[in-house]
Amino acid sequence: MLITDVIENYLNNNIPFVSYRLPFTTESVTLVGGSFSAGVKPDQNQTSQFIVAPFDTENVSMQVFAAENKITGWDIELPDVEIKKIPSFIVPEKPVITDVETYQLQAEMLIGAMKRHEFEKVVLSRVLEFQLTANPCLGKVYEKACNTYPNAFVYLLNDGKGQIWMGATPETLLQVSSGIGSTMSLAGTQSVDNQLVENLVWEEKERKEHQFVTDYIRDVLCSAPVDNIEVSETKSVQAGKMAHLQTDFSFQVLEKHRVLDIALALHPTPAVCGIPQQPSFRVINATEKHKRNYYTGFLGFRDENENCQFFVNLRCMQIIGNKAFIFVGGGLTAQSDPLKEWNETELKAGTMLSLFSE
Repeated sequence: MLITDVIENYLNNNIPFVSYRLPFTTESVTLVGGSFSAGVKPDQNQTSQFIVAPFDTENVSMQVFAAENKITGWDIELPDVEIKKIPSFIVPEKPVITDVETYQLQAEMLIGAMKRHEFEKVVLSRVLEFQLTANPCLGKVYEKACNTYPNAFVYLLNDGKGQIWMGATPETLLQVSSGIGSTMSLAGTQSVDNQLVENLVWEEKERKEHQFVTDYIRDVLCSAPVDNIEVSETKSVQAGKMAHLQTDFSFQVLEKHRVLDIALALHPTPAVCGIPQQPSFRVINATEKHKRNYYTGFLGFRDENENCQFFVNLRCMQIIGNKAFIFVGGGLTAQSDPLKEWNETELKAGTMLSLFSE
């Protein structure tokens, strides 16, 4: 049975699940059985935990899914167990849509604050609304995302309580395997426009924006229970039709330290929040009219041996009824141009919108 058909069955019957495909791999993995638990800390001894953390970890619950079954592949055999559906759920509140005039006014206000040296960088986001067909086949959309974005972490999840999210994120927050950890600084955006990514020229605004993130991650790691930190040269990387600046970090995690604590120390990075972190976080919540919820949070899995793969929830959308609400954002500095920043969010929105084109 094709996993795309299985996904439709799970959605139609409101069965909690998550399907994902790791970067640079081809197989889809589906976790199903059991329920998402909100507002609880992950059990350190539990195997197969999928964690969904919000942008605002103080006011929105982290979700933990300890699935009973793991299904690998696109053409699969279903587990020989009964998977119970959840009969009802609360319809989520629809995010507020920001038009170009409102966005530019918000951006001008934040840029003015940065020119007065109140902040160094702030990430401003907005939401687009896209009308889906009467019976959208999200399993097929998920499959298309996997084929279109081979370098991204692609996922589709339903928590059984009204939260249906899908994304194709290019950014790793934290990966740990056998005590060796890695993360990345990913910031700065421009269109590839049929150029070789290694030949791209970056403006001062983008280079400065990327450096903010790099310095922040280095400082966090220097204060974290890790050792032997190594930092790569900065390079240009492609994500769909966009390119970003990327610097990689590797390190050794000290024995028996919880990887979730390291992830929470890194989150939210300046790539999704700003510098300094807490004043930027407060001004984002005061300025944006929508709630980010799980956009610019992180998600992924950890096991009982403290191995993990967590990804920043970017290039994502929330499905409510027959509408897709696409979350996009970009980093503002004192050198930013509001209209150019709006156009950058339009470019980023194309990552999700392209999945609905023929």
